[in-house]
Amino acid sequence: YGGGRSFAILPNPGFHVDSLIADGVSQAPAESFSFSNVTGNHTIRVTFAPNQLTITFHSVPDSLLYVVDGVTYRGTKTFTWSAAAAHTISTDSTQPSSVSRRFRWNHWSDAGTLTHTIAPLTDSTLTVSFTVQFFVTMIANAGGSVTPGSSWQDSAGTVSINATPSAAFHFASWSISGLGQTSQNPFSLVVNQPATCTANFLRNPVSVTVQTNPDGRSYSVDGGPIATQRQ
Repeated sequence: YGGGRSFAILPNPGFHVDSLIADGVSQAPAESFSFSNVTGNHTIRVTFAPNQLTITFHSVPDSLLYVVDGVTYRGTKTFTWSAAAAHTISTDSTQPSSVSRRFRWNHWSDAGTLTHTIAPLTDSTLTVSFTVQFFVTMIANAGGSVTPGSSWQDSAGTVSINATPSAAFHFASWSISGLGQTSQNPFSLVVNQPATCTANFLRNPVSVTVQTNPDGRSYSVDGGPIATQRQ
């Protein structure tokens, strides 16, 4: 009684003291207030308001598309938002670059899903990251089959390609664009560009013995010279 008393005013994260009224008199907004010589009742009335935040978006690689609150943007974009206000952000799972090159969504920097809601409390930068993919075309020439089928593969990734010969054939080589030929099968392909992988097969050699009955008769094979079986 008769002494001074101080009161702390603590805004929630993302908010600030907007107004402060003590005993019906407006005071400068502050996060504390003191009464001196307290000999009776006093009142403190405080209102809070959200901070205005700077929220920046960009993509890696640069200039890819993302969507904020239903509007599509490209490159770096900065917004001024009220703290704790909800906003929806998203992007496409893939974005084309060319016939054989595209970008696959990898992650948002806040670890959110492809489409999700954010309500920032502080100034923030959100980055949407993509992985480059190249198309690998798989071809089997006559005499066999290949796995896997033609597909998109992550840049710098490795895919195992395998050739399986049909009956009466054997594997000869892989012809791979940008790399040349290899007889290794399966082959581990490092994907750093679009690639066409062609499996080549050869017929197995076959031995055929021709004889006549009775011995000593003449014969011809595929229209070739006439031969006589020796007795």
